[in-house]
Amino acid sequence: MPAESNPDITTLRNRFSGLPGQLVVISGPSAGAGKGKVIDELLGFSEQPLWLSVSMTTRQPRPGEVLHHKYTFVTAEEFTEREQEGAFLEANGLTEGARYGTPIDPILEHLREGDTVLLEIEVNGAAYVHSVLPDGVFIFIKPTDGELDDDIAELRRRIEKRGTNDEASVERRLKQAADEIGKARELGFYTWVVNETGKSMEAAHQIEDLILSKGRPGHA
Repeated sequence: MPAESNPDITTLRNRFSGLPGQLVVISGPSAGAGKGKVIDELLGFSEQPLWLSVSMTTRQPRPGEVLHHKYTFVTAEEFTEREQEGAFLEANGLTEGARYGTPIDPILEHLREGDTVLLEIEVNGAAYVHSVLPDGVFIFIKPTDGELDDDIAELRRRIEKRGTNDEASVERRLKQAADEIGKARELGFYTWVVNETGKSMEAAHQIEDLILSKGRPGHA
């Protein structure tokens, strides 16, 4: 997505200025990292006032997905219309041809109420949000504590175990994942959290610790 299609940074900073809530951005490879599972665990046990932003996407719902739980599903035309109206904080996500955007008004509302707002967005969107709100908490979830080859091998195992992607789709997703991990390292502002198989609760507790250690704007 062209940078000029994002909202003006100064204007956005002014809209967020002085709000008592806390912004937490969670990224990771687009498939196989287990971001959703970790976030669900966090929302399930944490006593903090957490709210998960509902992204808007042009992709089709997967079996069992609930409308407005994590995603609002719209047509490409509806997405473009909302984008032109300035409804998104960022709209940089693109996976398998589907676009993803983060509606801004609900985020501002929950930050005004003092909530900790969780954004599950990809690295390009996170880079833009960081340019607006560099004091937020930025977390990247990866599948192993090893090198890139280890991460990609584990992501391949997880994606193939699902059995929902053909070989070409698996390869596209793994290439995108490698690009995302590389970009996250280049950006330099992420704290890394490892989500090993079967240890999503441990990863969720680590994220809560990071949120608590950062503190809220204006709070000691």
